[in-house]
Amino acid sequence: MDEAWLILSVLFGAIGLGMLVYGRRQKRMVPFGAGLVLMGAPYFFDSAGPLMFLGLAAILGCYFFRY
Repeated sequence: MDEAWLILSVLFGAIGLGMLVYGRRQKRMVPFGAGLVLMGAPYFFDSAGPLMFLGLAAILGCYFFRY
């Protein structure tokens, strides 16, 4: 296991949990979905590169698709 992967998975998991709670309380699907993606991504990727790409894409997608 790579140290960068571990740090990124904890970081994106924490951000994802915050986005998930925010999306659920505000009843907004974009942050809720991005939170689910961020929290679930470390289970599917075993290296830091794809994890970073997907995490940043989910965060930027949530930023650009806000209402």
